[in-house]
Amino acid sequence: MIRGLLDKLPANKAKLIKQLGSRNNPLALQAVEQLRNKGWLKDGSLKALDLSGANLAEAKLAHANLEGAQLENCNLERAYFGEANLRRANLRGANLQGANLRDGHFSEANLSDATLTGAYVAVCDLHNANLTNSQLNESNLWGANLRGANLTAADLRDALLTSTKFDETTTLPDGTPWSPETDMSRFTDASHPHFWRANHNHKR
Repeated sequence: MIRGLLDKLPANKAKLIKQLGSRNNPLALQAVEQLRNKGWLKDGSLKALDLSGANLAEAKLAHANLEGAQLENCNLERAYFGEANLRRANLRGANLQGANLRDGHFSEANLSDATLTGAYVAVCDLHNANLTNSQLNESNLWGANLRGANLTAADLRDALLTSTKFDETTTLPDGTPWSPETDMSRFTDASHPHFWRANHNHKR
């Protein structure tokens, strides 16, 4: 269910936004297309809305403004978030497997317990994001900004970390702070003699 100020919106816009939160994937994707065609994906209409549990798999959400939105436990598998604004959004437990977050803005977002296996997270702004217990295995984090991010218990196995940005406020999967001397292959390469293994029991 979407909780927001829908009663203050034009009836056609309110109907589409409500449809966006559907667990019926074709219905939700139809709403995405219509909202995009009318320019309502990026005009602020979706800010801080509750879309928890929506089935938005394969949704094209480029440039969408979902700042502060509730997307907890959403199915966002293979969704496209190019240059979308999800600052301070709640994506706890969301399925983002194979999603494309390139150039997306996810600063201060809650991605705890989220599944990002095989996701394309290149040049994504994740500074100060909460990624505790998330699955980032096999994800491409090339050039992503993880300054200040909390990666406690995150699974980074086989993740690509080329040019990924960390700083001393980044919390690593083992709970320690990042430093210039950190050997990140200890978290990504299972053949490393001191490989740190995440202990996940996700039900995906």
